[in-house]
Amino acid sequence: MTGASAAAGLAPASGHSIHLPGFDGVIYYTVEQSGYRVVATLASGADELPIRFISTLGPGQRMAISVPQSIGPGRARPMTGI
Repeated sequence: MTGASAAAGLAPASGHSIHLPGFDGVIYYTVEQSGYRVVATLASGADELPIRFISTLGPGQRMAISVPQSIGPGRARPMTGI
């Protein structure tokens, strides 16, 4: 899954694959008292160390993960609609 349109199909505690330029990973969220806890784990290859992004979002907040491109603006992949 990629992009904002994919986020609408996410269910709590259900992991989904995400693909960014040079990185693959999974994302999931859980519902907490303080908001939606979003966890994204990405790696650039099977033998590489993964990186993990964790954020707790309140109503109307968004989380974006972007990978810089060569020249010009990066392409952010917003995780909205959770």
